[in-house]
Amino acid sequence: MGTRITKATIASAVKDSAAGKAYDRSDMETKGLILRVGPRGVRWSLRVTLLDKPTRWDLGLATLHDPDIYRAIAREARELCRQGIDPTDHINAGPGSRSIR
Repeated sequence: MGTRITKATIASAVKDSAAGKAYDRSDMETKGLILRVGPRGVRWSLRVTLLDKPTRWDLGLATLHDPDIYRAIAREARELCRQGIDPTDHINAGPGSRSIR
């Protein structure tokens, strides 16, 4: 089970990253959304199944936008996957992309 990832969670993760720690933390609000902490930084990642194949997408640096922005991107990408549509273009468009095809 994950926790609700907040700005405070991210701030703590940035400190952990600087200390060389590495771990993943799942967001309990959005299935498949993960905060990945490592020595090279803190990033958002999305794990989802697309056409029966487990897939992971990097969503970007955790410090760039509010966690709710990444939750929205992840939910939209999951919906595209549910429809059998590869969400790579949607994800690559970044936070400005708000609509599902």
